Amino acid sequence: MIRRFCILIFIFFILGNLSFAKKKQTFSELTGEILESLQSFNPVQSTGKGIHAYDHRFADYSSKSVKAMLKSMNNYEKKLYKYRDAQLSAYDRINYKLIKSEVDMAILNLKRIKWHKKSPQLYVDEAVNGIYYLILSNHAPLSEKVVSIINRMKAVPALMTVAKKNIRKPPQIYIDASQESLESAMNFYHSIAGELMKQFPERADGILRVSTQAREALNDFSIYLSEITPGDENSFAVGKANFDYMLSHYYFTDYDSDSLLKIGESLLSEIETELVKYQTYLENNHQNGSDSVFVPAVFTRDDILNYYKWETEQVKIFLTSKDLLSIPENIAPVEIVETPPFLRSMISGIAYHPAGAFDAEQ
Repeated sequence: MIRRFCILIFIFFILGNLSFAKKKQTFSELTGEILESLQSFNPVQSTGKGIHAYDHRFADYSSKSVKAMLKSMNNYEKKLYKYRDAQLSAYDRINYKLIKSEVDMAILNLKRIKWHKKSPQLYVDEAVNGIYYLILSNHAPLSEKVVSIINRMKAVPALMTVAKKNIRKPPQIYIDASQESLESAMNFYHSIAGELMKQFPERADGILRVSTQAREALNDFSIYLSEITPGDENSFAVGKANFDYMLSHYYFTDYDSDSLLKIGESLLSEIETELVKYQTYLENNHQNGSDSVFVPAVFTRDDILNYYKWETEQVKIFLTSKDLLSIPENIAPVEIVETPPFLRSMISGIAYHPAGAFDAEQ
């Protein structure tokens, strides 16, 4: 009887150890879980990167959501600490540094800088980029993406409600910049809605309704900002300590803000000297009426686009001919296209938009 009891205890002990072994999280599983948490909290950034599991919503900056995210990030920071001196492969050591940087920056932004409480632009960018990234992405046909676009338009009023609850005494420069962006954002939503209604007449009523509600919410936020009491004019800055932390933990540089400032001042002085020399050269050689410049009598949009295509190719040739870098043969091409009418309220000049890193269509 005693022997049988001992055998049972031994079996439970073995099974218990096996169960513990199964539950132990690997480094790869931990990094995957952290990335999933970050991607879920930042759905618009995820869309831009080519991760489309959260295309239907915006970030939730409510107090409850931010507290939960901070709790998760602090927990992940403790778990990552255990791997600080672990014998990881070269690949995993790089992953460790990168994933720790993401966790560190999430904590910095939410706990120390608190962008969600000081920057109204954060919410404007969320509303605009949430639609903008979906429009530009080639991961799915527009007939599929329109569902996510409509869902995000529906979510704008709730996003702006949280913004009005969170933003208190932002610096005037933040208010001015955000109000200018809000005007463009409302025009952008109007243009997008018009284009979608033409392409999907069966959805026209719903698109008009949600886009109108979204624009009204954006306008309400603009009015809120016009009436808000501005904070200290220097409160736009993140502070020296936070900036040094970003240089070290996000940009991985050996510089602090003081040394970076000295480099910047030196370069500025050098550039100003060269600019004076070039201005003198122009005045002596190209401002005396002796220049011979060819100006075509007629040129079309295609001529302009073709010229930019040629210029882009010259950059590629220059970089490779000077051995500044190598360009893989299978790299996706840079396409020069005319800005679509519905994006012109947001893009007044030339813009570059890279494909999402995780998008199959590059």
